[in-house]
Amino acid sequence: MASLKSSATYVLAAALFALAIALVYFSVVLTRVLIALPQLTDEIQVTAEKIDPIVDEVHAIQVQIPLILEEIALIRAQIPPILEQVPPILEEVEKIRLTIPSVLSESEQIRLAIPPILEETAAYRQEIPEILQRVDAIEAQVPFIVAEVEAVRGTIPGIIEQVEAIRAEIPQHLDQAERISLNIEQAGQKAGEGAVTGVFTGIIKAPMNIVSGISGSIFSSSELTVKDHKAIGKAMEAVVSIAKIGETVDWQNKESGAKGKVKIVSIEEGSDPPCMTLNITAYRRYKKIGEGLATVCRGTDGTWEFISVE
Repeated sequence: MASLKSSATYVLAAALFALAIALVYFSVVLTRVLIALPQLTDEIQVTAEKIDPIVDEVHAIQVQIPLILEEIALIRAQIPPILEQVPPILEEVEKIRLTIPSVLSESEQIRLAIPPILEETAAYRQEIPEILQRVDAIEAQVPFIVAEVEAVRGTIPGIIEQVEAIRAEIPQHLDQAERISLNIEQAGQKAGEGAVTGVFTGIIKAPMNIVSGISGSIFSSSELTVKDHKAIGKAMEAVVSIAKIGETVDWQNKESGAKGKVKIVSIEEGSDPPCMTLNITAYRRYKKIGEGLATVCRGTDGTWEFISVE
């Protein structure tokens, strides 16, 4: 019993000692808290001052939230039409993408063509000084040219008077030429060259007689010159000497601009005398003057005579 009391006494003493230590520790901690309390109060005050603007800002944000939600709703409402426009836009983009190779190819061709163009431009640029020198030389000659023109202009009235005089004499010369032509034709008939009844007169030995017959039958006499007639006669002589169907000989007079063809259309070898048909055409500046078929036959003396014309 005495041992139990001593044990309890020890335990109580230990507990009191522990309690004393705890009270001392609490006193120390409380002292530190009391010392730090003013600083904590200041920090709490500062923190409280910072919280008020944050609360106000949060309130302002809360006020704007409905507006933001409305804008989001409007944006959501606009999204479907935008999405509907996306496929056509994609198609256009695809078309543009498909055209890119051709555009690049054309650009490459243009790029390759640029150096020759630049070279040609440089060549032209080098020629410009020479051209300017020529222009200056021409400008220097202009006064002399003007003087010559003025001198020629002074002679024009006299030339006009001479032309008028010559024009007045032309009818007389034409009458004389017509009489001379008539005399030549009569002399040719008397000399035995022969005359074939029909449209064409003369033989190939006498081209002028041949052509005069043609001009009166196929072509208007005012549309062919004497040199035109001679050219047609030479073409006839050349084509009948070939004597082959389809053979064609061209004739042309550069002075008058008249031209045409003489073509063998058919040959009657078995006939007596042998004959052939010629197609004769005449043009001036791409306008047909006339066309006709002429039949020629070989005479006993070996020459070709005109028989008829269509």
